[in-house]
Amino acid sequence: MTETSSSPSATNTVRLRSAVAAVVVALVFGGIAGFYIRGLHHFSAPQGSPLQPAANRPAASLPAGFTRLAPRSFGNWTLACVQGPKGGKQCDLVMPVIDGATKKTVLKLLVTRGPQGKPVLSVLTPPDVVLPEGLTLVPGSKPAIKIAFLRCGPGACQALLALDGATSAALGGADALQISYVGAGGHKVGYKVPTTGFSDGYAAWQTESPPLAQQPATP
Repeated sequence: MTETSSSPSATNTVRLRSAVAAVVVALVFGGIAGFYIRGLHHFSAPQGSPLQPAANRPAASLPAGFTRLAPRSFGNWTLACVQGPKGGKQCDLVMPVIDGATKKTVLKLLVTRGPQGKPVLSVLTPPDVVLPEGLTLVPGSKPAIKIAFLRCGPGACQALLALDGATSAALGGADALQISYVGAGGHKVGYKVPTTGFSDGYAAWQTESPPLAQQPATP
């Protein structure tokens, strides 16, 4: 039988990164996707409002010892990172969708890591959606991708898509992404979103925010 051991320093690193990830999840889902807690008034906020990715928010909104890093732009996407007190960090790739006429945020796209560390794309929409119809993504000339809404709250609804290799390649190879859903009264709502920079941004996000190492098994 082969016995596997883990050094204290490696275990401490895993714990630190887990702590940073937990803080970022709290910041991101408390600020950007926290509609199920207090609603998302950013759907009526103009472009340039204080509601920004976690790494762009005021330092006062971060727990003691955590620091927001300078955001990096990749076309229409922004890589937003938060660093922990001992150097660990967590990043998310974010893109708001602004209505050209009203200058209001109508959608938010967020690439982050799911509970098992897998890449996921979170799409936030206004709350007036027909949930059973789900949300449809069409990356360029590729086939449509149908995803289900995960949850809704007073201010927004969230749909979640696992980003496997084929899906991320389709997004990276498209100049634009068609996003549509069925709104209240059966009215179809759709937006054609330029996705310039996704491939470079996604590669940078994977480098800056690798999956958390697995904790050693407890005998």
